Amino acid sequence: RDVLLGLFFITIGMLLDVAVVLDNLGWVLAALLGLLLLKCLVAAAASRWLGATQGNAMRAMPACTVE
Repeated sequence: RDVLLGLFFITIGMLLDVAVVLDNLGWVLAALLGLLLLKCLVAAAASRWLGATQGNAMRAMPACTVE
């Protein structure tokens, strides 16, 4: 299973056109930051919904960006 997952991501990576990414670097970085912000906000909201204090929910936000 792990081999097939690795093969999938290698195949997708080989399809990536680096020139297009570099031409649209601003948009790529904005999308990356937007997704990270959304992920942190969802983690904080889920923490609050599950009963965490506001302080603990805010502390969960930076931890969600590093995996």
